[in-house]
Amino acid sequence: MSVGSIMNLLSPRERQHGSAPIPPAHNNFDYIRLFAATQVVIFHALYHLKIDAPSWTKVLGPFPGVPIFFVVSGFLITASYERSSSLRSYAEKRARRIFPGLWFCLIVTALVLLALGYPLLTRPGLTWFGSQLAALIYTPQFLHSFGFGSYNGSLWTIPVELQFYVTVPLLSLVVQRASNRSAAILAVLAAAIAVGVLIRIWLPTVMGMYDHPESMAEKLVRYSFVAHYYQFALGAAACYLSLHLRWWVRGKVLFWLASLIALNIFTPFSAVTSVAEHIVLGILTLSAAFTLAGPSRMGHVDISYGVYLFHGLILNLFVAFGLVGAPVAFYVLLACSYAAGWVSWTFVESRFLKRGGKSPAPIVSDLRKDDVVALDRR
Repeated sequence: MSVGSIMNLLSPRERQHGSAPIPPAHNNFDYIRLFAATQVVIFHALYHLKIDAPSWTKVLGPFPGVPIFFVVSGFLITASYERSSSLRSYAEKRARRIFPGLWFCLIVTALVLLALGYPLLTRPGLTWFGSQLAALIYTPQFLHSFGFGSYNGSLWTIPVELQFYVTVPLLSLVVQRASNRSAAILAVLAAAIAVGVLIRIWLPTVMGMYDHPESMAEKLVRYSFVAHYYQFALGAAACYLSLHLRWWVRGKVLFWLASLIALNIFTPFSAVTSVAEHIVLGILTLSAAFTLAGPSRMGHVDISYGVYLFHGLILNLFVAFGLVGAPVAFYVLLACSYAAGWVSWTFVESRFLKRGGKSPAPIVSDLRKDDVVALDRR
């Protein structure tokens, strides 16, 4: 496909099709985030509880939750930065969203570990806890005997997210200074995709393939933003180029769903197909966010972050107390994760978000002043 053809895909089509701008609050991101968190919980639970997967869970395989989170984050956080009055305002909003929930989860985790007799009130224990509060996530040696050996394995994505956040002002600077903004954004996305493929060729552990002991260098790459940046960059590109309003994205859920399933079924697994599936999944996610979109019916309650944070702790407790092998444990864990997510949102996360001031006004893309970019409340 030529550069001209690509630019034609990015040109505005809404006016000639007679479609109206999407109201700022009309999107499906609340549902998508909850779906992504649930997908992560389900597959972690089935693996660590050693339960045969119910037939209905098999349809969730092509829709991994973490890449969905990263793409959504790229779209929403980029827009959040562009609507921020300053770099300080942007940083404060990101801190209010990430750290209160994380700290709440870590405090609960520490209390549970103390109750179980783990040596947190020692120098190594206090050093570890302080590091976790700073989002330097790792599992120390003295916690390898807790549950399945990783005190909360899902938290690896938190430092990755924070690294993503640092890149947003830099990407914005590239966009502002580029003579051809669309070409600059596409070039960043293409470079991120190429890096993602090369890392997966060199480091199959990024794709979950552990065919040899992993070195510290390999582990650091796997847990760095570089290996996953193409997912975030796709969301950021969608924000800047208003891809969610294009004729080939908006309302095309069934097409992108069929494309993803076809890739999953008919292509051999490799570094290239892994990245390709994530790209298609990302476009599917954006299409779903603005297809049949309306005001959220979740009542301004977003439990997805809390569900994601707490399910690892709950799962470790199930394993530690021998609640494995029974199918009922799977459903109880799901219910407990949702309950923990509701508690986290109601009593911690929402309170800190409210302290951040009034809800921001709708964003209009800097590149297309006539295209309304719909954002969440963050």
